[in-house]
Amino acid sequence: MMRRFADQSTGHAQRSDQSGLRNYNERVVLSLLKAHGGLSKSEVGKRAGFTNQTAAVIMRDLEAEGLITRGEPVRGRVGQPSIPMRLCAEGAFFFGAKLGRRSTDIVLVNFVGDMVDQTSMVYDYPDPEKTISFIVDAVHQMMSAQPQSVRDRIRGLGVAMPGFLWEWAASIGVEPHLIDPWRTIDIQDRLSAHFDFPVWSRNDATCACGAELVFGKDPLPNDFLYFYIGQFIGGGIVLNGELLTGTSGNAGALGPFSVTQPDGSSKQIVEIASLATLQTRLKQAGAQSTNLVWDAPDYGVCPDVLQCWIEDAAHAIAETILAGCAFIDFPMVILDGSLPETLLQRIVARIQTNFGHLNWSGLFIPDVKQGTIGSNARTLGASAIPMFERYLISV
Repeated sequence: MMRRFADQSTGHAQRSDQSGLRNYNERVVLSLLKAHGGLSKSEVGKRAGFTNQTAAVIMRDLEAEGLITRGEPVRGRVGQPSIPMRLCAEGAFFFGAKLGRRSTDIVLVNFVGDMVDQTSMVYDYPDPEKTISFIVDAVHQMMSAQPQSVRDRIRGLGVAMPGFLWEWAASIGVEPHLIDPWRTIDIQDRLSAHFDFPVWSRNDATCACGAELVFGKDPLPNDFLYFYIGQFIGGGIVLNGELLTGTSGNAGALGPFSVTQPDGSSKQIVEIASLATLQTRLKQAGAQSTNLVWDAPDYGVCPDVLQCWIEDAAHAIAETILAGCAFIDFPMVILDGSLPETLLQRIVARIQTNFGHLNWSGLFIPDVKQGTIGSNARTLGASAIPMFERYLISV
């Protein structure tokens, strides 16, 4: 159901802080245009609960600020042609940085999510000081490569990084002291000292979920559960159209959820459904390569080992979905990851098969669909953080 937002012409608005209300109403308009594409002033007013005059004033100001632009007139109706307004791609720009197990990736995107520039650094492990220095240097270099008109409209940097990164030592084969400094580093504070624009930091899987929410190509319900399969599986939760981050920013961190094994023991799904687990199994089986090859039959790895991992991962994810739906009535679950699309399809199909073996009494079975972003989800999601913080809300 569409929310109705405060109208500047109402008594409530007169009793509110006018600058705060104006900013909020501008976010309403920008969010509607982001969600629906081109809308006329009258359509925006109707959807937002504004008077036509209020909608016209807000949109005129946003156009003057360069945040929205006019589309082609829509003719064929009685009276004057309707002129849809859209987000202006050049209206604002955002950096996103994904700090990962083997690489740090940085993108610069415009107001409609188009990638303007990107760069990355590959490493054996994420050395804290080298990683921070790379982000600082790379962002400055990417800025210097852009015209002044772009540099003047950069509105923030979002950083996506895993929680409890210092616990990775064993899984990435390094001495604990090499990554233990991450335990006390406030990356948001460290990076903020180097830039004139604000910096935000979020869990990487939560950012991937945010990318689907902001840049996804398919319609989404107001509530959904999200899984991202990377080197380590994680997830996110969207409620009432908003990304739920939680008190510590760790809400929806699905990796630590434990599921029962055939022998009666329990394991966290991060130990089962992560690509790191698949790589370990392939290595133990003597595979020549543990890296997935996107365009090769069976992705260039042992098909028997791969199939076993798919079955185990799907079972673990299906049980986690069941538990999640017992707490929140999710109508949809989205699965994405940094893996070949056809492999993702196989996992989704296997999850749906596993649903038939679980006890759903008293619960509704959700739809399970593939995400639409893919391997760039965490990085693009990082760039969506400043976009939401500065301009967007749930509509």
